[in-house]
Amino acid sequence: MKKTFGLLILCALALVAVLPLCAQTTWGGLRFGMTPAEARVVLKERSIKDRLQPATRVGNTDLPEMLFIDVDGVTVGVHQGKASLRFDKDRLVQVSIFFARSEPQGSACFQGITTAEAASRSVMVLDLSERMLDRFGQPSVETGTFPTRQELLTFFARGSLTGLADTESGKRIWRTEGQVIEENISLPCGSTFVTIIYRPQKGDDL
Repeated sequence: MKKTFGLLILCALALVAVLPLCAQTTWGGLRFGMTPAEARVVLKERSIKDRLQPATRVGNTDLPEMLFIDVDGVTVGVHQGKASLRFDKDRLVQVSIFFARSEPQGSACFQGITTAEAASRSVMVLDLSERMLDRFGQPSVETGTFPTRQELLTFFARGSLTGLADTESGKRIWRTEGQVIEENISLPCGSTFVTIIYRPQKGDDL
C-alpha cells in the first residue's frame, strides 16, 4: 500500500511539472498545447478566422509554415483590440493581443491627432498597463519606460517625449502562473501600440 501511495505521489508531482508546459490555462480559457480544433470550440462565441502563413526566410533564419487563429472583437474595458493564436505542430504555443491607434497609411507623423484623440490614446496606454499591474503585480523585468499621462499628452502635442519617457517604448515581463507574460508599448511617429503576449514558461525562463 505504501509503495502504491508513493508511486501515486510521484505521478502527481510529474503531472504538475508538465502542466505549465503543455496544459497551462491562459487567456480566454485557452490552454497551451490545445489543437486548433479544441481552440475553436473555446472561441466558438467569438469572431475567428484561420490564417496559414507559408514557410519563409527572414534574414538567415528559415521560418516554417505556421497556423494562426485570429480573433476579432477583443474588448478590455473600453479598449478594442484583436488577438492571434499561434500553433506549432498543431499545438497552441502563443497568444498575442494587439491594441492599436494609428493614422491612415501615408499620413504624416502626428497628422490629425486632435486633443480628444491624444487623450484617448493616453488613456489606452495607461489603463492597459494599470490592469496588467493589478492582475499580475510587479513585473520580473522592466526595460524602456512607461510614460505618465502628462508625458503622453505632451508627446502627442509636440511630437517628442520628455523626462524619463524619452525612449518611446517599454517592455514588462512577468513569470507567473506557469506563463511568461510580456507587455510592450510602442509610440512610433505618434501611432500607439500595446501588445500583450502569453506563452508557456519553460526551464530557461526561470
